[in-house]
Amino acid sequence: MPNLSMTDSMTALEVMRRANNQDGFHIVELMAQTNEILKDMPMIEANDGTIHNTLVRTSLRSGTHRKYNEGIAPGATTTDIIRDRITMLEDYSIVDKDLADHSGNVKALRASEADAFLQGMGQTQSEELIYGDHGRSEAEINGLAVRLNKLTNKNVMNAGGSGNKCTSIYVCAVGNRFAHLIYPRGRKDCGIKTEDMGLQNWPMEQGKVMPAYVQFFSTHYGLSIAHPDAVKRICNIDNTVPGDKIVEMILEAMLRLPQGAQGVSIYCNQDILVKIDKAAWSKGNAVFTKEDPWGDMITHIRSGRCRRVDAILSTEQALV
Repeated sequence: MPNLSMTDSMTALEVMRRANNQDGFHIVELMAQTNEILKDMPMIEANDGTIHNTLVRTSLRSGTHRKYNEGIAPGATTTDIIRDRITMLEDYSIVDKDLADHSGNVKALRASEADAFLQGMGQTQSEELIYGDHGRSEAEINGLAVRLNKLTNKNVMNAGGSGNKCTSIYVCAVGNRFAHLIYPRGRKDCGIKTEDMGLQNWPMEQGKVMPAYVQFFSTHYGLSIAHPDAVKRICNIDNTVPGDKIVEMILEAMLRLPQGAQGVSIYCNQDILVKIDKAAWSKGNAVFTKEDPWGDMITHIRSGRCRRVDAILSTEQALV
């Protein structure tokens, strides 16, 4: 397996690799096919059960010049505590026993069905990490769009589009001191597990039952932004915004990230990634393609890795 640690913390895949958890590695690998956020963003153990408390420093002491025989004014930095919760995403893979038996290879059919379920769960997780809204549903976490939903926020940049056919880009400093995922305290599996429940009489509609092979999948996760400026949102990008302007805005967003970030990820959908790749021909000094630790050739803007996140819609209503 490749070394997948690209920040000052480990991704879920790196945790699974070091724990020699082959089942867990396979699960994350499949989910990452539809949720590329998992490829870069570290997983950190929550510090309060299913809650993660982050102490965010809101101001620093500047110090005081003094002369001999003079004192200095006492003081302290100011801080705030942000509480992020963990959500549970779970599903069952149900395969009709007769269908599996008639396939000629029960194991292969069940594995194929399980893979499809995991890819679907990865897509759902990706959607929640972008558009999740705890105010809309208590079972959801707040995604990036909800956290950065006002043009007055200094971390929101306006590309100038209007209407309801806009999209966004998220430029993230990732790491344990910046943007990262969280999982329940005490879990050694990053909150990700599967359980083969074997052959069961599975309850169906109208009180019926069906002999079926059952497999349970579960992932418990949350999102934490440990630095108030760790994520920049470029919003209001409509079809009229050219690729070179998008690259320029991404470069500006990267320069506005906090100092000390070891990893930068750029999350955008396929439409934006196409524009960025086309712009690479005219901005070869800033945009280029190279291999990532997965062995994939991906587009980079300076040190930032462009990740395709199709959960980001092209039908967003412009922020005003």
